[in-house]
Amino acid sequence: MGTGTGTEAARTVPVRVGALLVAGGRVCLIRRRRGGGEQDTVPGGLVGAGEGERAALLRELREELGLVLAAGVLAPVPHFEQEQATVRPVDGRVFRRRHLLWAVDLPPDAADRTSAVELDDPGGTEVVWLPVPRARGVHLYPDVGAVLGATPGPGTRRLPPVGDSYRWR
Repeated sequence: MGTGTGTEAARTVPVRVGALLVAGGRVCLIRRRRGGGEQDTVPGGLVGAGEGERAALLRELREELGLVLAAGVLAPVPHFEQEQATVRPVDGRVFRRRHLLWAVDLPPDAADRTSAVELDDPGGTEVVWLPVPRARGVHLYPDVGAVLGATPGPGTRRLPPVGDSYRWR
């Protein structure tokens, strides 16, 4: 599947948008504590019905982090795309997502201007800013450690799919 503009008539696989936010050599992640351990998640979320992908990402960043970005900060198309088809251990069903990710360089003080907890989570899930080399080695969702801090090229780069080797936590 190629990247779209959010105007597709129907999406058979839910699309999750995310931002690889880097400021001063640190990347922003949402740290979820699960029964199987910690899982750090790239900020973002699902694209709503009739919503464009970039608009969804801007909305998610505002809702989760209190981070307001101008639309012009995001590239016209995502930098990375990753398909996911994994079996969830909870119910044995196949879980599918199409991840679209934008790399966004922010000023070094951006961490000071974002929330320390996920604003749209009543449990107050922690927001962390990890040095990029360290973040590459943590349990990430989606599985994008290899491209953290990489300089994106033109267009959208397809990443290896997330399959059953991914460990849900």
